[in-house]
Amino acid sequence: MARLKPLLIPLTLLLLVGFVFAGTENIFSSSTPAIFSENSPSLEQPVKYGQYRSTHYDPRVINYYRLNAFVSLNPIEEPMFERGMHPFYPRGSARIISSRSPLLPKGQVQLSVKDMGSSSRTGLAYEGWLFDEQSGYALSLGVFRTIGFGNGELDWRTSQYIDEFDYIFITEEPYPDYDPTPGPVVLQGRIPKRDYFYEREFGATDKMYGYTLT
Repeated sequence: MARLKPLLIPLTLLLLVGFVFAGTENIFSSSTPAIFSENSPSLEQPVKYGQYRSTHYDPRVINYYRLNAFVSLNPIEEPMFERGMHPFYPRGSARIISSRSPLLPKGQVQLSVKDMGSSSRTGLAYEGWLFDEQSGYALSLGVFRTIGFGNGELDWRTSQYIDEFDYIFITEEPYPDYDPTPGPVVLQGRIPKRDYFYEREFGATDKMYGYTLT
C-alpha cells in the first residue's frame, strides 16, 4: 500500500478530467440548443460594433433644425495699410442662435463691434440687420451707440427662428434716426449653414445626403 500511495493522486486527477470531458460532450453537439453550440448563430455571426453595427439610428436625422453660428464682421472692402502699420479699422463679430422647435422656437443675435468711432464724437449711431438674399428682405435688429474707441454691443432676441437669413450687416445711421430704411453698410458677414439645411416648403434639398429628412 505504501508503494501505491504515490500513484493514487495522478489516478484521481485523471478520473476527474475524464468526468469533466464526459459531462461537456453533449454541450457542443448540434442537437443541443445551447448557447455554446458550435452551430449557434452567436458563434457564426459575432456581434458587430462601430460602422458595421446594424441599427435604425441615423445621426443625420434630428428632431428639429438648430443653428448656433459665429460670424466675423468686416468692411466690404478692407483698407490697405503701409508696411509696418497696425491694421486699425472697424471690425466685429456676431453669434447667431436659431431653433425650429415646434414647442419653443427662438432666435438670438449677439453683436459686438470695435474701432467704429465713438458716437459722442461722430454723432452717428449704428443699426444691425439680418438680410435674406432670396427675397431681398432686411430685418432690423435695433440701433446702438458706441463708446470709447468705438466699441459697442447689441443683444437681440425673438420668439421665431431666424435661420433662413443669409447675411448680417451693420449700417451707419443718424441719431436720432427717423428713416426706417438701411443706411450705408459698414460691416457685413455671411451666416454659415449646414450642408443638409432643408427648405421649409419641401422638407428636403439636393444638398442633403440621400435626401434625409430633418
